[in-house]
Amino acid sequence: FGYNIYDGSKKLIHQTTIPGQPGTKGFHTRLDAEKVAALVINKFRDGASLPTVTFEELKKLGVIK
Repeated sequence: FGYNIYDGSKKLIHQTTIPGQPGTKGFHTRLDAEKVAALVINKFRDGASLPTVTFEELKKLGVIK
């Protein structure tokens, strides 16, 4: 699974892999992808122009172990 983030009709992010992780694996579940997409959207709303997702954030969300 992956996710897209839009601003209106403009696609800002097309994420097909788990960010910050080696390899080309996608998310294991749709819910995992949705959790990370929501985190990225919140970072955009808080003013980040290029929001990054850390290993610690992925662990906190339960996306990786």
